[in-house]
Amino acid sequence: MNNEKTITICGKEVKMRYCAAAETGFEQMSGKSIGDIDFTKQEDLIRLSLAAILAAYLRDNADAPVTSADILSDAKPKELIEMFTVLLELRAAWYEVPAVVKPEMEKKEGDKQEKNA
Repeated sequence: MNNEKTITICGKEVKMRYCAAAETGFEQMSGKSIGDIDFTKQEDLIRLSLAAILAAYLRDNADAPVTSADILSDAKPKELIEMFTVLLELRAAWYEVPAVVKPEMEKKEGDKQEKNA
């Protein structure tokens, strides 16, 4: 299971790690259960992303190279999109969520649509 990845945000290389520490950090920052996270809200995604960054550095007993103020004030939209994408990938890997559609199934579905056209 790969639950850690490095991204670039605010011009710095930053590790993200999805684990229980990330979920607990989210709960502490937001005041709500991880089960109540709203993945359509940027506020929740930023909090969980920051918690995943802090979890990576907690594991190493080190300080994170970025703060919430850095992310909120200086991160570019492209960097935020990458951060959110990596967050969701790490979360899926940690929970061992299987792929919904396997590549072979996609081809079979495509064949059916072509026949119906």
